[in-house]
Parts: sequence; C-alpha cells; structure tokens
Amino acid sequence: MRCSKCKNPRENPESKYCRKCRAAYNRAWRKGKSLTPLQVTNAAARAKARMFIRRTGIILPPCFDCNTPEKIEAHHPDHARAHWIVPLCGTCHRRRHRKRAGGSSEGALDLKELRQDQEAAGLLEPQKQKANANTSCSRCSLPRELELRRYCNACHAEYMREWRKTHPPTKEQANRHRVQHVAAMYAKRNGIQFEACADCGPAPRLELHHPDYERPHDVVPLCPPCNRRRHRTRRAKDPVGLVNLKALKRENPQIVKISAP
Repeated sequence: MRCSKCKNPRENPESKYCRKCRAAYNRAWRKGKSLTPLQVTNAAARAKARMFIRRTGIILPPCFDCNTPEKIEAHHPDHARAHWIVPLCGTCHRRRHRKRAGGSSEGALDLKELRQDQEAAGLLEPQKQKANANTSCSRCSLPRELELRRYCNACHAEYMREWRKTHPPTKEQANRHRVQHVAAMYAKRNGIQFEACADCGPAPRLELHHPDYERPHDVVPLCPPCNRRRHRTRRAKDPVGLVNLKALKRENPQIVKISAP
C-alpha cells in the first residue's frame, strides 16, 4: 500500500500517508492551530509513556478488552500519571474514547512495576545504572535535597534569581507567589503538617492549593497530581476539602500532624 503523497510504501495501512509525510502534514497543520494547555499536557504524558516503553523494551500484555496480542497501544485513564496505562488494541482504544469511557481505570497497570516484574521473570535484562548517576548538585557537587532537581536548594535559588532578571513575573503571578509563600510559612512555623490529600487520601507529598488567592490562609491540601488535575479541569476554585490554617491552629494549639482535612 502506497503513501498518498510520496507514493512510497506506508507503514500503517490505516493511514493515508507514510510516517515521514504524516509528520510533515502534522507540522504544517499545527502552524495554524493553537493547542490548549490540556492538550499540551495530555500529549506530553503520551510521549513520556511511549519513550519509556521504547527505551526500556517493555513487553506490553495483550489487549485488556479483547485479548488481542498485536498492535497494543498505551491508553491513559489519567494523563496526570504518565506511567499509569491500560494496554489496548487500536480498535478497543478508539471504542473507549467514543463511548466516553476514557477515564475508566479498569485494567490499568504501572509501567515501572511492569518493568520490574519482567526483569524478575528474566524477560528483560536488568536496567543498568548510569555511571554518573548520583545525588550531587550539578553546579557545586554538594548533596542536593530533591532527587528530581539538578541543583541543591542554594544553587537553585541563585539560578532562579538570575532567571527572574530576564523573566519578570506579572502582577498576578507575583501575587500568587506571595500568597503561596504566606501559607507555606504559616504552616511551617506553626507545625501544621497534612498527611492526606483531600481528593485521593494519604500521600507522601502534599501541596497547599488556594481556591481564592484573596484569602491566603484558606487552603486545600492536595498531592501534586490532584493539584494539577484541579487546574486542568477548571476546578481550581472548588472549595471541597477547604481548611483555614488560622482556625485550625486555634482549635489545636499543640498540633503536629493532621491526617485528613
């Protein structure tokens, strides 16, 4: 079967073009289109999952719906979790979206756990550690506090000070940063620590979400995925799980940790 544009054999019989012509067509199409933030986030999650599968050599199981072992695609019930996918064939994948069942997590699995299971079963070679993999800062070589960040806290603060000289925040952004800092410092100085996300329950890391930036001490404790999900789905002003930090401190003067909002 030939490509409709260059007449060369095409890899996918369901497509009109070969991969090269399809990519050129998409680039030309996107020049006149602007993607929404939600579309950009969803595309990034799909690309991250595809690259993880390609680099690690994971063998995806058969389609969860029809048990077809060929041409398996990674379906995302929740794009905030890039490695959380449902293995589906192309037909079942499209059927789930047509029936608006894309958010169903039935049959979902974690790609990282799947990789570990296949390594333990001998289906894949153990992942090699990088020779330069360490937890030191890329700038000063001292131990860094966050593994996902390139720099330690001091070097990161210095980098951000230099970056802000050429990227000054708008008035709205500056106000949001100030409100977030006020809430974080108040919680830290008064020993307020939340242990559960208002949407999904216990979580190792929580953020203080502000439904209304005019009220700095009214927050909703959320894990990072749930916080991003509220902003993407336009639920940023949803007061579900709202807590007032000052009222919480008055009710519990010796407070240390709070299991649920």
